Amino acid sequence: MASPPSGENRGSLASSARLEAQRFVGVDIGLERAPGVADEPVEEPSECSFAGAKASDTIGCWSAFGLKPNTTPTSERMNNLKVSGVLLFALLAAVAATFCDANHVYTRTLSYPAPLVAGQAWWVFPGFFVAFGFMGVTYAALARRLQSVLRIEKSRSAGHSFAFIETLVAFVLVYLLSGFGNESPRLLGLIFFGTFALRLAVTYERAWALLLAILLTVGGMFAEGLLALFGQVTYRHVDLFGVPFWLGGLYMHGAFALRESMRFFVYKDAQSRFQVTPAGATNDFPSQTEQPAHEPDQPRED
Repeated sequence: MASPPSGENRGSLASSARLEAQRFVGVDIGLERAPGVADEPVEEPSECSFAGAKASDTIGCWSAFGLKPNTTPTSERMNNLKVSGVLLFALLAAVAATFCDANHVYTRTLSYPAPLVAGQAWWVFPGFFVAFGFMGVTYAALARRLQSVLRIEKSRSAGHSFAFIETLVAFVLVYLLSGFGNESPRLLGLIFFGTFALRLAVTYERAWALLLAILLTVGGMFAEGLLALFGQVTYRHVDLFGVPFWLGGLYMHGAFALRESMRFFVYKDAQSRFQVTPAGATNDFPSQTEQPAHEPDQPRED
């Protein structure tokens, strides 16, 4: 027959039971310790733990998956919606760009060495889809990094369908004009860069919009220049690195469409993102300026 546990063992067992109970329910149940036996140190829940669980076991702490601190299952679902928003944006943008590129083929602005459908190469639509997806991911990542340097609160807030449609139509019109007016490349350049300067002067968060335009111009012209260099596309008029100069103005106008598309497709659920603090209260992410869905230009009323 086993001997009963000594006083020291009883105290250790009681302390262990209390610790396990505290970890499970998140409170100290206050078990009585054995006389003359000191309490073992009890592990206090970390500031990012939930119900006493270890930091590595909770969604609300930094993990190998790079989740934001205090991320809840709800915000994790919001991140999934964010990815789906980027994919939807890339799909719709690729459809519009493929249509406009067909106009470039029709007006002989450019040509492909091995066309498949409507004079276009097989990789045109997949290439646009990948390119716009990359733009969306880069936009979100860069905006998060530069939020402490530039004013981009509105550019990361939920947008309206009207602004999205307006900038999309403007970009498509510029794209089509570049096809029908390709025989006057200098005039196209003046129109595109001049109208961009006017739009930039009256838009919000101009520094961020200008940065987007420069990145799109440099990246877009370089990518299309590489395609021309390897013989995958040929422009009728060439100014720099196998592409016309007006192409940069076209990409600059694309910056406005990119920003409103991201606000409409990706940041539209921003008001639904919350985090759980250790005290159980809900707060917005520090990096996200939440605004009412019906009036995004006004500050939130607490």
